[in-house]
Amino acid sequence: MNRRFLLLAVLAALALPGCDGTPTQLEGGTQVFEGTVETLGSNSHLFTVTTTGGVQINVLSVTAEPEIEVGTPNLGLGIGEPNDDGVCATTFRTTAATGTIANLGLEERTYCVTLFDNGTMAEDALRHYEVQVNATAS
Repeated sequence: MNRRFLLLAVLAALALPGCDGTPTQLEGGTQVFEGTVETLGSNSHLFTVTTTGGVQINVLSVTAEPEIEVGTPNLGLGIGEPNDDGVCATTFRTTAATGTIANLGLEERTYCVTLFDNGTMAEDALRHYEVQVNATAS
């Protein structure tokens, strides 16, 4: 079975049933990533799942600079695997604002989370973000 297809199928399910009751483990435990995305830009971070199971991506904050007058600042959020060139090849994408949570079932391997301009950013704008990746009980 194609590895990307398998990842897509797992991500689409958005959760893995607890097969053996073993909690998911992340290398380094809960991880918090911070960064900035410029207009038309993106920023990626790697995390490694060491025990298959549930993983939660929690968008702690997305702020705009300059502040926006209407609406809530948001970014695109992608989860996938780094390719041979180090680029995050996302197979799951959504719009993310402060408070967005994605629950995923992931197998043991290295993944990436990417925040990107999803077309909502004005010219010369910035978005600052903080995203938390943590294991969930299986």
